[in-house]
Amino acid sequence: MTKLLPKLLFFLIVLFVQKANAQSCFNVNAGKDTTISCLQSCLTLKARIPNIKTTEDYTVTTIPYAPYAYQTPGGTQSNLVYDDDHFSDAFVLPFNFCFYGNTYSRACIGSNGVITFDVATNANSIEGFVLDDKDVIPFAGGMPNTQFMYYAPRASIFIAYYDLNPVTSPRNRKIEWRVEGTAPCRKFVVAYSQIGNFDVANCPNARNLCTMQAVLYEGTGVIDVFYENKPACLAYFGGRAIAGLQNWDQDKAVVLPGKNGTVWTAKKEGYRYIPNGASQLFNRVELYKNNSLVTTGTIVDLGTGELEASFPVCQSEDSMSYEVRAYYRQCDNPAIETEGSDTMIVYKTLNPLTLNVNSALCPGAVSSITVTKPVAANIEYSIDGINWQKSNTFTPGPGNYTVTARLIGSQCTGTANATILATPDFYANGSVVNLLCNNKPTGRVIFSPVGPNAPYSFSADGGVTYVSNNVFSGLFAGSYKFKVKSSTGCIIDTTLIITQPPPLLASGAQFVRASCSNNDGELILTASGGTPFYTYSLDGVAYQTLNSFTGLASGTYSKLAIKDANGCVQPANATTILVNDQMFLTMPKDTTICAEKPLQLIPVTNTQTTKYKWTPAVALNFDDIKTPVASPTDTTHYILTAQWGICSRTAATWVNVLRKPVPHAGNDTIICFNSAASLNGSVSNTSGPVKYLWWPSTATPTNTLSTIATPDSTQQYALTVNDNYGCHFSETDSVLVTVRPKVVAFAGIDTTAIYGIPHQLIGTGGINYTWSPSGPLDNPFAPNPLATLRNDTRFSLLVSNDIGCSATDDILVKVYDGPAYYIPNAFTPNGDGVNDKFTPIPVGIASTEYFRIFDRFGQLVFSTNEFLKGWDGKYKGNVATAGTYVWMIKGIDRYGKVVERKGTVLLIL
Repeated sequence: MTKLLPKLLFFLIVLFVQKANAQSCFNVNAGKDTTISCLQSCLTLKARIPNIKTTEDYTVTTIPYAPYAYQTPGGTQSNLVYDDDHFSDAFVLPFNFCFYGNTYSRACIGSNGVITFDVATNANSIEGFVLDDKDVIPFAGGMPNTQFMYYAPRASIFIAYYDLNPVTSPRNRKIEWRVEGTAPCRKFVVAYSQIGNFDVANCPNARNLCTMQAVLYEGTGVIDVFYENKPACLAYFGGRAIAGLQNWDQDKAVVLPGKNGTVWTAKKEGYRYIPNGASQLFNRVELYKNNSLVTTGTIVDLGTGELEASFPVCQSEDSMSYEVRAYYRQCDNPAIETEGSDTMIVYKTLNPLTLNVNSALCPGAVSSITVTKPVAANIEYSIDGINWQKSNTFTPGPGNYTVTARLIGSQCTGTANATILATPDFYANGSVVNLLCNNKPTGRVIFSPVGPNAPYSFSADGGVTYVSNNVFSGLFAGSYKFKVKSSTGCIIDTTLIITQPPPLLASGAQFVRASCSNNDGELILTASGGTPFYTYSLDGVAYQTLNSFTGLASGTYSKLAIKDANGCVQPANATTILVNDQMFLTMPKDTTICAEKPLQLIPVTNTQTTKYKWTPAVALNFDDIKTPVASPTDTTHYILTAQWGICSRTAATWVNVLRKPVPHAGNDTIICFNSAASLNGSVSNTSGPVKYLWWPSTATPTNTLSTIATPDSTQQYALTVNDNYGCHFSETDSVLVTVRPKVVAFAGIDTTAIYGIPHQLIGTGGINYTWSPSGPLDNPFAPNPLATLRNDTRFSLLVSNDIGCSATDDILVKVYDGPAYYIPNAFTPNGDGVNDKFTPIPVGIASTEYFRIFDRFGQLVFSTNEFLKGWDGKYKGNVATAGTYVWMIKGIDRYGKVVERKGTVLLIL
């Protein structure tokens, strides 16, 4: 589409002629200029115009980047806006502006990229700048006039709202606002030019200068925004910014896609905010030609904030300019009509002129130029611009031509250039690679065509199919016919012959048997035919010049092959090398030995035998040598497997073993003192009769398996077994006979008891006790039973240990009335063991406080408080004088009462 004065946003001048009767208040999109065929008369023109409504809501759409100047010699500026984070004073708009259902006459500008109509709150005040990921419109949080809290003012246009700083911007920076045009089509332009980011350290101005503008249109509420460059500095508050509109109540907003509190950049981008309220302001749309009305358009709502207008027209002229004019009621005064316009040109031409140029690239062919489009009865053609013809085909010689078509009786034409080339030389130039091996598809044909008309194609099937590959591989010997075709369709026929050598033959292989060593077989191959010189292979991989292979193992060789001088390979029939088995093995005769007497086993076999394996391996010094030493403990059948290469033999021999007897003297035993032990021996693992001997001699008899031992103390007894079958074995085992100490039973010393009062008996010497008589006792099997007596009683105590050894003791318990002391009146300390001590007998007495004896002169000769301790008749180590002595005794009875007595005793010598 031909556009004049491209720097202006709003209207285009058609064919450089100023429209006299109307002024375009804003631009509409009439579409691209249209070209139609000279043969076409009628068409439908289409244009897109804004679907402008009242301003209760908005939509946004992309428009071409066509801003007004960002800096002009005039334009209003404010020192307040050049402060960081600051709003300008309120100023009067050049026209009332409709915005979100309200009409505003005043506004103020913020240094951070915002225009607000809430001047009462924001004029000449601090502007917020801190923006995080939760600060989005509508609302966007914060409090007004608070610098360190983000605040999105109400009733505002956010061109790019983020932390700009005019203070640190370069000298050529400028923030200005001005009016363009005249009523009723004025535009209020607010431009930010070369404004830097606050964080100069991390966001240097050299890379982060912002240039942008907003354009507010009179009477419509339409707002355009343009971004020459809007950078993003991630280092400062994450680089987030807002681009959009917000209403007075901060509960409704429209934003540019992806630009609401996010990190974004923009370069040479344009957007239009179009009012999308409840009521439509559109009146009509018309199409004009030469400033005269052609038709009124029909409208379709595209649902994107735009209307599509259609105009059916029929055009007789070769080319014509049309103007689309859209009319709207003004939002603040419906009585006034505003207009937007744009132009389009419809051209007529016969282009594109399509030619079929056929240069004679093959000898004898005719060159031609044919016009294939357009072709009609009222069109004539020329290749020199002088001579014209109705035919659309020319047959010129080589050269460059301009072909022209024109509509008869009109200046409507079309042209195209054509070149006829000279006929070039063309040769197939085929070469052959013959077969190296008979009847192998290894032949090739290679074409290297000569001529300029590449690329070439090639056919081996008489021209049915062509391929681009110039090499034909995998061919057998024979005669082949080919066709070679150039890019211009020229075809050359050629015949080529592929040859081959005679077939390569491998004769039957001969062989020599291998011995058991399996490394001395031999195989011979014979070759003929093919291309001498020959090489030979045993495995089909490695080849040698000799036709014989030696040092071979037996087996089948199935990969035999021969190869000729051309590398042709012919497999030979599989050949099996057999084995000449001459191995022998004999073993020594069966042998008898005594246990633990070593025997060397000596077999006889070939000297080439190298591997031996004896079983069982038990009792052999080595199980993998020819002549091991065997030391079996029992009769063993030894088997030898011997191997010479791949040949093996097996032989066996018996080694009969006369075993060593194993005596067993029996289990250790325990006996009572002065008793006998019965010992029962046994013997095993014998190979014949044996003899027995027990020792020491306290066991009788000594020459049998069973004997009686009578030790007087703990004693070790041994049983020796000697063989009677010639091996001189003598084996001994022992048994321990433990003699327990003599049991010493003690029932206590004779004592006294109180009549009818329980008296404690105390027995010791074992672990089991039996008292008798049992009648007076509370438990006759306890070591310390209680005895309740009414007359003197002698008790007998039987004591036994853990194995039943026992002894007896007795005690006399005399019965007295009590509690009391029973004291004799005389004693005879003469050492005859009868009545040698003067001892008080306590009955029912718990403790004795003192027992004192005085001579007739009142001298104290003895004193004690020990229980049942008496006087032995001595004074200062000597026997006292015979005579009468005075005694005194005091104690506490079992009931806690004091018992005192005194009297005399006669010492008799």
